[in-house]
Amino acid sequence: MYELFETIKKNVELARNICAYFINAQIKDVSDKILSINYQKLQFDTIFCINSNIEKIHAYGTMIYEKYDFIARIVDLSQYAFIYLIAIIQYRRTEPLTSTWSCVSVLTKSYYNYKNFNYSYVEVYEPKINMILEKLSTNFSALYYDVHSIISNENSICDSLITCKYNDKYIHRVVDREKKTFTSKDSKIVLDESDIKFLSIEYRSKDYIIPLVLELKNEDYLVNNEILSATFIKRLLEYQISYHAFDKNYEITILDNNLKAVYLKFGEYIKLNKTDYSILKTSEFHESVSSESAKNENIGQ
Repeated sequence: MYELFETIKKNVELARNICAYFINAQIKDVSDKILSINYQKLQFDTIFCINSNIEKIHAYGTMIYEKYDFIARIVDLSQYAFIYLIAIIQYRRTEPLTSTWSCVSVLTKSYYNYKNFNYSYVEVYEPKINMILEKLSTNFSALYYDVHSIISNENSICDSLITCKYNDKYIHRVVDREKKTFTSKDSKIVLDESDIKFLSIEYRSKDYIIPLVLELKNEDYLVNNEILSATFIKRLLEYQISYHAFDKNYEITILDNNLKAVYLKFGEYIKLNKTDYSILKTSEFHESVSSESAKNENIGQ
């Protein structure tokens, strides 16, 4: 009986040794193969394969998008729905889906107490279909005249702005009570980019301990654009920042392309030219600043 158990024990040990031998041999073989791999080449091949597939998918998707209008519409609507949902969550506004539109924005005031006002922001969008630049200029002038007629007879509107998007460019004009129509120079809409680019724009008011940074798109810097008026600033706050309290006693601090500090208050705005910009007040010219003379002038004080 003892010999039987001893035989079984030896057989088990033999089987274990054989298994261990084969396992060690396989591990060594796998280890040698791993060590022999050219990881640099493997990394390059992997990246190349991924990029090739991405390009194929992108090309195929673009082909389908451009070939089938209904698929393009579904994709655009899905993307816009996602952007709109994020905007709702962040408690801010978002622009329409259409690529060309006009928007009339007004800043209205209502009595808060015997000496203060509440200010509200109202905007109305109108899509423009198959609009050409020459026709855009005519329609813009007509829209300006209509808006001017409204604000001239409505004392609750304290400031107004017309914004138009065309070919991903933004055209901005302040509607001035004293200017019934455009001048001949301003009536023609051009999409020339201004050389002026502000390095930083900050909004300061009693509602914010830390100044709020306002961001302009590159597409906002067009020749003849009128920016950073009261309505323009309120529009930025509505679209950019979740908490957008507006205070008439704000101050805008601008660092221009000459590293010069510029200050704007309620009722002041900036008109962009090709190589310089002007600081204007509603209904009157305030000060002109050229890119050459800005270094020597005290602006907006």
